[in-house]
Amino acid sequence: MKLLFVAAPLETFKTAKDSTFAMMREAARRGHQLWTCQPADLVWRRGSRVVARDARAIALGGDAGRWFEVVAEGELALADAGAVLMRKDPPFDSEYFYATHLLQQAEREGAKVFNKPQALRDTPRSSRSSSSRSSSARRWSRATRPTSAASTPSTATSSSSRST
Repeated sequence: MKLLFVAAPLETFKTAKDSTFAMMREAARRGHQLWTCQPADLVWRRGSRVVARDARAIALGGDAGRWFEVVAEGELALADAGAVLMRKDPPFDSEYFYATHLLQQAEREGAKVFNKPQALRDTPRSSRSSSSRSSSARRWSRATRPTSAASTPSTATSSSSRST
């Protein structure tokens, strides 16, 4: 299966403690194809699908200093990947915010996206900078207010995905 990891630049990974690297290593061990891109690589052109412009297929190596090798580069439609894993940590800035919207559009096109893009936007952990904690707390407060029995299914789904 082709797995696309939307993550920080691979060159910045600290492989001894990076959970995304651990996920990649296990996926490679199981025979999956590893593709990576950064949030800024995600684009959606009118009349087309969401793509990762500069996606890179990688093979993992054993050397800590040179732990990956790029084996292919190109544009990859997110819906063509078996799974898309959003692994970029916040800060909750405009790039992160837009990436979550593009991932949500990719879901509508058939992409299997993990973690849910709306949950990434709506949870308090999406905002770790002190300047935006208060706005995050307000969003959380609004999102967790008791709702009537006439809640929409999307509201119920959003609430349940926050616990993950």
